[in-house]
Amino acid sequence: TIYQANKDQIRNPRWIYPGQVFVLPEGNAAWEDTEKTDPPG
Repeated sequence: TIYQANKDQIRNPRWIYPGQVFVLPEGNAAWEDTEKTDPPG
């Protein structure tokens, strides 16, 4: 997740401040897996 990749910059994942720049990960096997599903409809 974005939070896991940027823990050194994000103190509280519920608060993102203007000007913060984060790494957008492509994937890492050490991170928690999440199931991808199609949206309803």
